[in-house]
Amino acid sequence: MPPPLGDQALATITDELANQRLNISEVLSAALAILSRIKAGTWVAAVMNEDPSTSRILTSDDSDPAMALYMDAYITSLDQPGRAPTSGLGGQVMAAGTPLMVPSMPIEKLFAITTPASREFFDRYPPPRALETVGLLIAPMRAGGMTLGTLALIDWNTRLKLNEADAEWLQVVADRVAAGVEHVQCHRAAIDRLQRLTAIRNIGLVVASSSDGALIMEIILEQVSRGLGVDAASILLVDEDQADLYSVASTGFRTGWELRLPIGNGIEPSRAGHTHDARSSPGWARQLQRRPGFMREGFQTWHAVSLLAQGRLVGLIEVFHRSTVEVDQEWLGFLDDVGTIAAIAIDGLATRELLRRVDKERGHLSLVPKPALSEVEWRILALVVDGETNREIARQVHLSESAIKFHVRKILDMVRAGNRTELARKVSQLGWL
Repeated sequence: MPPPLGDQALATITDELANQRLNISEVLSAALAILSRIKAGTWVAAVMNEDPSTSRILTSDDSDPAMALYMDAYITSLDQPGRAPTSGLGGQVMAAGTPLMVPSMPIEKLFAITTPASREFFDRYPPPRALETVGLLIAPMRAGGMTLGTLALIDWNTRLKLNEADAEWLQVVADRVAAGVEHVQCHRAAIDRLQRLTAIRNIGLVVASSSDGALIMEIILEQVSRGLGVDAASILLVDEDQADLYSVASTGFRTGWELRLPIGNGIEPSRAGHTHDARSSPGWARQLQRRPGFMREGFQTWHAVSLLAQGRLVGLIEVFHRSTVEVDQEWLGFLDDVGTIAAIAIDGLATRELLRRVDKERGHLSLVPKPALSEVEWRILALVVDGETNREIARQVHLSESAIKFHVRKILDMVRAGNRTELARKVSQLGWL
C-alpha cells in the first residue's frame, strides 16, 4: 500500500531540502516542484521578510503550465516584482497562523476577498483558461514561533475537491518548508553578523594604525556600504565657524550634490540612528530642499547617525537606499557602532592636528630671541602682560603716555608680536618674566 499523500510529500521534500544550497528561492522551488508532481493544481509559496525587497513568491503547476505562467505574470505585475503582498488572503492566514480552506467558490467572489490588484490584473489580462469556480487551500509556514510565509494550492474550476485531510497534510509540509527557510535565514543572519564584526575590526585596525584621515574615511565608508548593503554613503564633519556640516568622503552617488548641510532644522539625527523615509518624512523633505541632487539620485530611504565625541557633535554618517527597506535592530546597531568608532577617530585626528600645530608654533617661538630691553622696558612689558593700560603704565613708571606708546611699539617689533594680546601670550609661553 503506497504511503499517504502527506507522508510521501513530507519525506520527499525533507530529502530534497537536505541537498539544496542555502538559498530561499531554491528551497521554495524544490518544494513546489515536488508538490506539483504529487498533486495537481497551481502551487504558490511566499516568504515575507521584514525587508520587502528580500521577500520571495514562486509558483509551479506541472498539470497546467499555462496557469503557472499566468500567475508568474501576476506576481511580476505587483509594485515590486518578486515581492509578496502583505494584504489579502495570504496576509490573513499569516495573521491567524492557521490554514484557510475554501473548497469551492465563484471566481468573482475570489476577487471580492483578495486585493484590488487581483481584479485589475484579471480584467486587463484574461487567464488562459475559462474560469468559473476556484478552490483555495492556504497554510501558514511556521517555524521558531513565527509565521514566515504561506504555502497555497489553487484548484481552478474545482477539480480536486479539497477536504480537511488535504489541509492537515499541507500544514505539516508547510511547516517543514518553513524549517528549511528558517535554516537559510539563520545562516544568512550569521554570515551578516560575522561580516559586520569583521567590518568593525577592519575599521578599528585602520584607526589604530593610520593617521591618514582620508584613508580612514575611505575604509569606514567601504565597510559601512558592505556591511549594510546600502546604495550610497557619506561622512560629514562639523564646521564650527560656519555652523554647518561639510562632506569629507562619499561613495555610491551618481550625480553631483551639495557638500554643505546646515545643522538643525529637524535634520540632525539622534545618536541611536534616526530613520527617514523620502516619501513621508518632513525632515527628509527639508533636507532635499537644501540638497536637490539627492532627489535626482532616486533615494527613497535615508538613515544617519550622529558622531559624538566627548559630548559634542563632530560629524555625521549618512547612508541611502534607492528602494524602500525595513531594517532591524542589528542593522541599526552596526551603524551606531561604526558611528562610535568614527567619532573617536575624527576626534583623534583633530587632536593630532592640534598637537602638530602647537609643536609647529613652539618651534617658531623657539627661534624668537630674548629681546635686549632696558630695565624700564622690562617693567613696561610686565605691566602690558598684566593687562594694564598705557595711562596706568605711565603713572607707575613716571613717563608720559606717548613715551609708553613708543616703548610698547618697540617691544612688539622686537618680539614679533602683532598686538598686545599676542605679546602677552608669547612672553608667557617663552617664560621671559
